[in-house]
Amino acid sequence: MLWKFIMRIFLSHVIVFSIVIAASNIALTQTIKKNNFNTSGKLVAIESAVLETFAPQIQSTGRLVPTNSVVVTARIGEEVVKSYAKIGGNVEKGQILFTLSSADIKRSIKQLKAEHLLESTSRKLLRSQLIIRKAKVRRAKRLRDKKALSQDSYESTKILALEVEQQIALRNYNITKIELSLEQEKENLRNTKVLAPIAGNITKIHVQEGKLLVKGEEVASIFNQDSSEIETSLRANIASKVLVRSLVNIQVNDYVSSGYVRSIVNLENMRTGTRILRITPDAP
Repeated sequence: MLWKFIMRIFLSHVIVFSIVIAASNIALTQTIKKNNFNTSGKLVAIESAVLETFAPQIQSTGRLVPTNSVVVTARIGEEVVKSYAKIGGNVEKGQILFTLSSADIKRSIKQLKAEHLLESTSRKLLRSQLIIRKAKVRRAKRLRDKKALSQDSYESTKILALEVEQQIALRNYNITKIELSLEQEKENLRNTKVLAPIAGNITKIHVQEGKLLVKGEEVASIFNQDSSEIETSLRANIASKVLVRSLVNIQVNDYVSSGYVRSIVNLENMRTGTRILRITPDAP
């Protein structure tokens, strides 16, 4: 392949050189005719010139490596009931990787709903009671103003109304706390399905069915296809002549793309006598 490429370069130079010689011969002939026969001739002019740099091409085989694998973690601590993930398998974003136990979470949700109903009913009854208490306070105030009721009796009636308001405030607090807990448990229920955060290829699986997970524990790793590069090795003497940011043609089966040399690892493998080049593709 290399000698064919060199031959193509050589032939292109020969063709250009021949054209220049031919153009010079035409100009020379026309000048001679003009001097000898006083005939008018047309001069040959160069309209444009392009300077091109020819660089040798090196063929090498590389492998696709992730620049940052995505680690999937458990958001709750539950037992792994079912595993759908397989090392080397391709997954889509949102695909189920693992199913965790949900029995305890469902029981907790049922209990919280019962507590919410109790507190809501109690608050409703207390509000009805407060209406009656406030009516008694108004009557007691009128009687006090008419000197038909003592100040102490009026204040006792008012205190009873304030106590009902305090109980309502407590019920409001309990209901808010239950609603937050209920929201958290519903989120935990959704998290019993461990989903793939991105589309990619599963490179590692850290758990198996029956394992009791801890919140935040790593369960799998996914190769991020949108953030990857090509790693290849060249002999040290050749790698030393390659420039960073050099353009690269990439071929995977019938798919052809391009990229550039991002870096050259400044460390030679003493066993193989090679250095590693990292190439960034222009497209995923």
